[in-house]
Amino acid sequence: MFLMVSFMSSHKKRPINLSIWSDLWHNVRRTPYQALTAILTLTLTFYVGTIMALFATSAEEVIQYLEAKPQVTAFFAEAPSDQQLSEIKSQLENTGVVRDIVYISQDEALEIYKQQNQDDPLLLEMVNASILPASIEVMTYRPDQLDQVASMLGQNEMIDDLIYQQDVISEFVKWTTSLRGIGLEFLISLGVLSFLQIFIVMGNKV
Repeated sequence: MFLMVSFMSSHKKRPINLSIWSDLWHNVRRTPYQALTAILTLTLTFYVGTIMALFATSAEEVIQYLEAKPQVTAFFAEAPSDQQLSEIKSQLENTGVVRDIVYISQDEALEIYKQQNQDDPLLLEMVNASILPASIEVMTYRPDQLDQVASMLGQNEMIDDLIYQQDVISEFVKWTTSLRGIGLEFLISLGVLSFLQIFIVMGNKV
């Protein structure tokens, strides 16, 4: 009984500090430079991580926007018949890389031409549907699949001309991939540096 009373009385004499923030502030004041270095390193790490996440999201949206546009446009020397057009579509779909195929007839090409040149009546009078080629627009799931589609269409004797934006998309994808890799390496380096900084600070405190 005497020991219990003595133990309780000794603890009453020593006030227990329950404030975590006061302990934290006390430790920061003891080693301000170490604490400031750790805080700045962690802040920079989270800042770079946020920037890289925003950049990756924006780049992905731009790539998806480019992929949603017609990527390979093939112009026919003569308007194909329904059977010829169906065979071409079947060959493209069998590759497994084609997301969508749009056929534009000569009449539809004339309507598009009229919309693009509606402010110039002279150009509208000089053009009719017979001189505009029919075309087919092919969209793939990924930009790196364009070469396969372009090669297949280029070997078709009915195709007179072929246009696609592979160079532009490939260059954009290459730059975004490089920037993502650099940012990821930089972020990993900062993460390792932050871990080491925290480990050293905690070691000194212990």
